[in-house]
Amino acid sequence: MLRRTVDGVARLLNRPRSQTVYAKTGGVAATASVSGSGRVSFNPAATAEEKIDYLLRRDQELQDWQEAMMLDVRALPKRWGADIEAALNVIRSENERAVSALRDRHLNLRLIGVGFLVAGIVLATWGNLI
Repeated sequence: MLRRTVDGVARLLNRPRSQTVYAKTGGVAATASVSGSGRVSFNPAATAEEKIDYLLRRDQELQDWQEAMMLDVRALPKRWGADIEAALNVIRSENERAVSALRDRHLNLRLIGVGFLVAGIVLATWGNLI
């Protein structure tokens, strides 16, 4: 905002505007990824028995893949529970730290207050005894 005002006044007075240089650290990042997909099929010239064997193998592969996927899905709630427990532990430790910081805050002033209270009681009692 200030720079714009100064530049505007400089333009009105036909003065050169202020120059600003922005310096930024540089860096180089490189990423590489390779992916591919393909479709596997049986030989069209194969016999019926070879085609059936191929289909049975593919069926078994898909069932194995599905079982692995189902095991992963069934394990998710346990992982979520562990993640939630870890987050709760972090929150609890932060809360304990904050409460202890508040508890110890102005401890010197509280001790001085207790000292003045004791002194006041002693002086009031001493005044009644005299």
